[in-house]
Amino acid sequence: MFTHILVPVDGSAGMRDVLDKASSLAKTYQSAVTAVYVLDPQPYVGVSSEFAYGQSDAVHEARAAGEQALQQASVLLAASGQSVSAMV
Repeated sequence: MFTHILVPVDGSAGMRDVLDKASSLAKTYQSAVTAVYVLDPQPYVGVSSEFAYGQSDAVHEARAAGEQALQQASVLLAASGQSVSAMV
């Protein structure tokens, strides 16, 4: 029924519950799992150009948070015996 499960992650406390459910489904259906963190590269669209430097910093911080959330997800899924691919 499910051949590939896409799991959005955000690093929140509720992420563990989502990963547990995805892992359970993946085991049941022998599905591949991909964890994904979505990054908006333009959080300041529509704001004056004064924030151009701040935008670069915000994107860098968001990417770091995403990589941390994906690392967490990978560890939790691996602990449950599920292999996972991850992407920001």
